[in-house]
Amino acid sequence: VRGEWARSAGVPRHTLGASGSFQLPYQIRTALTVEARSATPYNILTGLDAEGMATFNDRGGRPRNNGSLPAFWKVSLSATRTVRIPQVPWLAFDLGVRADNLTNRRNVTSVGRVIDSPSFGQPIDASAGRSIRVWASLAR
Repeated sequence: VRGEWARSAGVPRHTLGASGSFQLPYQIRTALTVEARSATPYNILTGLDAEGMATFNDRGGRPRNNGSLPAFWKVSLSATRTVRIPQVPWLAFDLGVRADNLTNRRNVTSVGRVIDSPSFGQPIDASAGRSIRVWASLAR
């Protein structure tokens, strides 16, 4: 059992999440969020079915979760303002803009895990790059 001890798969050792909201002039509300995670462990596999159980999770003698995804870093900022229509007192809109992943960092979320495959260690999936969304919604 001791030989099977390892870091938890998919769980980074260190995680930081911080957010703050601020009131700016002209009744603009802003929110800033920061997400950071250290390397995330995963199993490196041989792609073989050594046990004959159709699981293909053989590690070839390697310790559990000895691979690591790169660290993750993301900063997002949003701003909103309520706009009222003076001629129609009940009509108001929330207008906003949100910028995600301001640093445009490619945050890898999955890599090839099977040794000797062309995708081994190569990024397979990543979070979206920088994006900006603008919206308007009917306010109450």
